[in-house]
Amino acid sequence: MSKENCEREARQKIAASIGALPEEIYFTSGRADGHRKVLKAVIRASKKARPHVIITTMEDPEVLDECTILERKDAVVTYLDPITTGRVEVAMIENELKENTELVSVTAANCQTGTSEPFTGIGTLTSQKGMIFHIDAAFAFGKMPINVEKSHIDMLTADASYFGGPENAGFLYVRKTTGAGEYVSETALSEEVLDEMSTMAEDLAANAATFMEEIRPVRNHLCERIFTEIEDVELNAKWYQEELGFKVAGKFPGMGGRNVYFLENPQDGKMYEISQRDQLPGGATTRIDHIAYRSSDLEKDYEYCKENGYKIVSDGIETSLNFWEKGSRCFKIESACGEVIEICQKIQ
Repeated sequence: MSKENCEREARQKIAASIGALPEEIYFTSGRADGHRKVLKAVIRASKKARPHVIITTMEDPEVLDECTILERKDAVVTYLDPITTGRVEVAMIENELKENTELVSVTAANCQTGTSEPFTGIGTLTSQKGMIFHIDAAFAFGKMPINVEKSHIDMLTADASYFGGPENAGFLYVRKTTGAGEYVSETALSEEVLDEMSTMAEDLAANAATFMEEIRPVRNHLCERIFTEIEDVELNAKWYQEELGFKVAGKFPGMGGRNVYFLENPQDGKMYEISQRDQLPGGATTRIDHIAYRSSDLEKDYEYCKENGYKIVSDGIETSLNFWEKGSRCFKIESACGEVIEICQKIQ
């Protein structure tokens, strides 16, 4: 196969993996090189005097150094620090937008914090504002489905060595309508490297959704078994909401003036009671107290558990007026691992 045909086939495979066009794919020597190409191309293509760039402080040090150079005469740069969960939220981006904002650049996922950024939400915002949106997908590509059209991504960089491909190789996607593509200086890669990188990209993208499904039970298991070392129930409840996407189903005053939270996992419908105690194993003072399931017919569920030999650890069906508007009724069973599971029903 000729070098030209090899490049054409590589562009086709990579483009298909992210929902782009082959002519929108450029080759790079890796993560930092791709990101530098993004910055330079956008600045050169911009018709604004000293265009404004928003970037996070989680980027590669070489990229941040490039931003420092650009600030001297070519651009105005805003550096966004992530919040305590490691995320940069959409509202944070929106608060920093200016009339001359040309580019918003974020890391799609971070291997150090273990978080992914809300890039679809950010892309929707920048698309509405007519700004260019770039994601550094080094840690995300192949591990989560990415579609540049659905997520309104205008530019994307990936490093082959981060997804098991060859070293010193990567790719850059540039949406044609941005006009930045003509200012990209492409890196020459060998036929062998192009074939290995594009084939790996094609295979990983095809299985990204499956990978996510395999990881989800592990994540949920962690949620069910985790004992945090945080001594502040408010901080812990906030962590579950911001980091794991839990929703507050109820919040009630507990002992010592501390709140008791009922947090619902929208993925599996389980509810978790999180409260604060004075003494727990390992010195922790905040943890998940137990898992709860809602019941539409408590008596029926209670009889079912009795008939099927579940270990009931409550004194039959109990009534509590401490939670919800009119209180609740519940019974508790114990799992094979000793976890307490509550079956509850609100009093209407």
